[in-house]
Amino acid sequence: GGEIPMDVRLGSGQLVSEELMTLGESLSQTSDPSLKLFQCAVCNRFTTDNLDVLGMHMGAERSLPEEEWRAVLGDSHQCKLCHYTTQLKANFQLHCKTDKHVQKYQLVAHIKEGGKGNEWRLKCVAIGNPVHLKCNACDYYTNSLEKLRMHTVNTRHEASLKLYKHLQQHENAVEGEACYYHCVLCSYSTKAKLNLIQHVRSMKHQRSESLRKLQRLQKGLPEEEEDLTSIFTIRKCSSSDTGGWEEEGWGRGRLGSNQSLSPVCVDIQARVFKGED
Repeated sequence: GGEIPMDVRLGSGQLVSEELMTLGESLSQTSDPSLKLFQCAVCNRFTTDNLDVLGMHMGAERSLPEEEWRAVLGDSHQCKLCHYTTQLKANFQLHCKTDKHVQKYQLVAHIKEGGKGNEWRLKCVAIGNPVHLKCNACDYYTNSLEKLRMHTVNTRHEASLKLYKHLQQHENAVEGEACYYHCVLCSYSTKAKLNLIQHVRSMKHQRSESLRKLQRLQKGLPEEEEDLTSIFTIRKCSSSDTGGWEEEGWGRGRLGSNQSLSPVCVDIQARVFKGED
């Protein structure tokens, strides 16, 4: 066959195995179809497509039940957050107004918004920048809303955004909640559109795409434009048919044994805009 594309070679000349590429892709997959473009990585719960709304969430005033952060032991007033103790109430009140206390108080309250599963973060709370944000489409983390804004104007994010909006537009035409976003080229299916967007940039998909282009060249066919309508689809099944799908750990879907895709499934083709890394 043709020469192996460069993006599947390691520096030493070894080839990247199918298992390694699949494992690498699985690490960035989400099991939550409701995730949107941007996410607060402090509470790890709030998600939105709007940066201004994300900024409002980060700047919101928060509170804690008094018993969770202060205690009075005899004549001593204790701040559990800062490990501060004083016998003078006036000093304690002054402490509560310091930047150090206010920042830690707000950060702890914000972390607790994420529920019990998020409280492990309390063990590593440190005074510093309490802003931790994520672009789910690009798996990009930052500690600044401005940096996140700058990220949204780069080529890679803009390409992801075009695909994200296009998928949104087509999924809105499908009634019900059970959608499978499918890459025909890689036999990859997932319930979360963000997984499909990240899959497009994966080494596995890039290899499949390179091989496809190579095959077209070998057959003397003209190079295609970025319209990959025949490769990316949204599959909608009725509730009685969704049980036939098994979404594997890395989001790759397949039909269960001895089952086939029901005729009631509707394929809605989506145009893909591929970005640069």
